[in-house]
Amino acid sequence: MDGGDHWTQVSPLPVWQPPYASVEQFVVSPRYGQDQTLWLRGHNEGSLVSRDGGANWQPLPDPVAPLAAAERCFWGNQCVVQLFGSVYIPDIRSDRVYTSLDYGRTWQCLETPVTPPQPPYRRFLPIIRQASP
Repeated sequence: MDGGDHWTQVSPLPVWQPPYASVEQFVVSPRYGQDQTLWLRGHNEGSLVSRDGGANWQPLPDPVAPLAAAERCFWGNQCVVQLFGSVYIPDIRSDRVYTSLDYGRTWQCLETPVTPPQPPYRRFLPIIRQASP
């Protein structure tokens, strides 16, 4: 509770087997003290969620890769965890941004009313090129 100056390992990361070759993104719930929720995104494809502080991990059902989480409060002080993620869509060569209000079980696109692609799918990482002078 010192703003991230000191860290304590609470549990080991899962043993990563392909497609989870390495951790690319790590997201902590803004309510971690209450819900013990963590999300991991693998290098090429696949994301995991833990609802018990990292002791157990399950794959997320959709190809959306978690990027960030925030607490969202509605009228009457009803607050929920809002998860944000993205999917690279090869057909349009662009990412789509999604949000989830149920810890990643279901997703809604923020840009268009399109649901995430259903299996079988293949995740592609976007290629970022530096502009030439």
